[in-house]
Amino acid sequence: RERKYDVAINTLRNPVFALMCYIAGIREIITFNSGQLDPFSTRRVPFDLNKHHMMRIFDLVEVLGVPRSSVLPPDGIEILQEDIDRATELLRREGIGATSLMVCSSPGGGSNPWAEMPSKRWNSERFARLYELLQRDFDARTVLLGSKTDTDTADKILKETKAKVLNLTGKTSLIETMAILKMSHLYIGNDSGPLFIAAAVGTPTLAIFGPTNASVINPPGRLNVAAQSPADCSPCYNPLEGLEGRAYKCSNYKCMAEISMEKVFQAASELLTQSKQRTGQ
Repeated sequence: RERKYDVAINTLRNPVFALMCYIAGIREIITFNSGQLDPFSTRRVPFDLNKHHMMRIFDLVEVLGVPRSSVLPPDGIEILQEDIDRATELLRREGIGATSLMVCSSPGGGSNPWAEMPSKRWNSERFARLYELLQRDFDARTVLLGSKTDTDTADKILKETKAKVLNLTGKTSLIETMAILKMSHLYIGNDSGPLFIAAAVGTPTLAIFGPTNASVINPPGRLNVAAQSPADCSPCYNPLEGLEGRAYKCSNYKCMAEISMEKVFQAASELLTQSKQRTGQ
């Protein structure tokens, strides 16, 4: 309200967020047509479940006259040199220099303001073993990133792995996270926020998908690879069902259990090899 915003774009299909925008004094509120009672949004666009998530978001911003051709530049979002310098110094103090092969990873995720979805998380023991293999075959240093809600997962992995892993979970700001991801040769993680930040700054990504559908969620692009669960029940998440859907009620996490270490490591190896060739290392 203090900043007097003119327009709000509500991507979450929840009228509560539209109400928050209305209370904040924003009179132009654009959202998806969720089928719920929503007297606060001023413009609504259809929600197409079969569209890629990025294209659905474009449906919202297109209302403002933003052309669909306004995609990210080839090298991703620009990070200020001063932020790169700070991240470089932070990593240098931890023994990761300019010539180091660095892999960033977020083994947590699945934490939303309204509900937890632990079924999105790959097994921590497999992450621990994966970091060991990346160090053995590529001499890669792994850096863990995430929010404070991911610290327990990160601490557990540190106890399980023999690899040299730098744990920055819950210790970096958004800008610092973006700068570190920009400097990384590869990002590996679950379907969570850091995945999309990594893709946005132009870093190759390997995402692990279980209950969610990689074909409509994973960042597009040749260097953004998804390991989708082969389980017969995957994907089970339907955003139209919300908290009542199977993804939130699942208790066995079968889909993530069926994503093998070999599949993820092979995909990571191929991406790291391409990344080394691209950067001349």
